[in-house]
Amino acid sequence: MKKVFIDGSSGTTGLRIWERIGERTDIELLRLPEAERKDPACRRAALNAADIVFLGLPDVAAIEAVGMIENADTVVIYTSTAHRTAPGWVYGFPELSEEIRAGIAASRRIAVPGCHASGFIALVKPLDEAFVRAMAKLARERDILLIADEVQCGNGRSGKLYAYMHYGITPDIVTTAKGLGGGLPLGATLLGERVEDVFSPGLHGSTFGGNPVACAGALYVLSQLDGRLLGEVTENAAYIFRTLEGAPGVESVTGLGLMIGIKTQKPAREVADRCMEQGVLVLTAKDKVRLLPALNIPAELLQKAVETIKKICAA
Repeated sequence: MKKVFIDGSSGTTGLRIWERIGERTDIELLRLPEAERKDPACRRAALNAADIVFLGLPDVAAIEAVGMIENADTVVIYTSTAHRTAPGWVYGFPELSEEIRAGIAASRRIAVPGCHASGFIALVKPLDEAFVRAMAKLARERDILLIADEVQCGNGRSGKLYAYMHYGITPDIVTTAKGLGGGLPLGATLLGERVEDVFSPGLHGSTFGGNPVACAGALYVLSQLDGRLLGEVTENAAYIFRTLEGAPGVESVTGLGLMIGIKTQKPAREVADRCMEQGVLVLTAKDKVRLLPALNIPAELLQKAVETIKKICAA
């Protein structure tokens, strides 16, 4: 029987994990008494006694916890940011490919990307359409709610209003934010027919939610996301792929719409720094250069930026 220890079991993430696995009879859950929960010696003993460790801790505490583990067979699953790009750790996103699935199965260190990172990864390395459709079919058959996280990839970023529209599915719930407010702080949750009556007036409150200024900004953003703009997003994305795929120094280009990852032969950070020196601002995501240009970027500006990236990769 596998022994499981949740370090940080009193935090939100730890409590949620405990709720999900606390009643299972096929595992042994190790739990420290309250008086020992922060005792280094007791934590060290539990970390090394467990077959599987979930870390629901802030980054500094998580790094400390990993440093305590001497048992080479202990599998660590981390739910925050400290180890997302650390050497020796794999991303816990098995749906991306069989290779990644096999890597997770063999690894002792697994970093869970988190919702926003997962949204970006799922676009720069889009999920297989057959998998998404099978997932939606399974959710219907088993009466499971299907939720689409469109915080990063929604509001036209993928070339459609929402990225799920590329897959021919209809989620029960859609979460969205970021681009929705056009720079103003705003998020929204869309509820389908199965859950449309879940909320009633007064049930869900928020101090700043739905303020008039942010909502006015969102209404304007949505008014601009018409067929013309979404068509331009698709055309500009095709230009980026056409120009950079197979270019010297570029190993691969993946993504959907204007949410693109470029695997370069040079370290991604080096490429990003050199781009900034040339007046082109790009981001990095693990070993990829990350492109998230404005949806309404002028064609001549986009072409200048892409040519700069191309030259830097080839140099």
